[in-house]
Amino acid sequence: MVTKQRMRFILKKENLKLRLPLIAVRMDFPFATSKTHDVLNHYTMQKLFTLLAFIFLATSCMHDAVPKFYGKQFDTARAITVNELAQKMQGQTKMDAVVKGKVTSVCKAEGCWMNLENTAGDDVFVDWNHDFNVPINCENKTAIINGYAFYDTTTVEELKHFAKDEGKSQEEIDLITQPKPQLAFKATGVKL
Repeated sequence: MVTKQRMRFILKKENLKLRLPLIAVRMDFPFATSKTHDVLNHYTMQKLFTLLAFIFLATSCMHDAVPKFYGKQFDTARAITVNELAQKMQGQTKMDAVVKGKVTSVCKAEGCWMNLENTAGDDVFVDWNHDFNVPINCENKTAIINGYAFYDTTTVEELKHFAKDEGKSQEEIDLITQPKPQLAFKATGVKL
């Protein structure tokens, strides 16, 4: 075991400028030179630290790349688009479905609801009774949802609550005065 005093002596003797804190252990790394056997070369340490930092950053940024299920898992192979759902719901009151679409808005408070884009009409409101939460930053991502579609009339109070959750201004919230009939979806699982 090398003491701090011995390490300082070695550093002064070799005239090395080590900017890292002194470590009071013997470092038997294979890349240490024989001249500085007891002290890890500063530049080698810097290269090692840079490599480890790069590996950490590269792997930490990949967590969103893998799709994740929220709620119950389900088979995504039979997914239809939001527009296809809207067409199939003509004349029906309820329909089980797996639907794929772009998230246009999401609850910013808890991630407890979202809207899916319907290019042929109003967006489809999706919720799951607080059984699970999705990330609040999932706007513009593609979601696949499993559950059932139905027609619903959203009350003025609910619309104002959703607008507040979405982060809209008080002026925008005050403009909501009429209930809104729309296609809705009760999800048991969401894949993002």
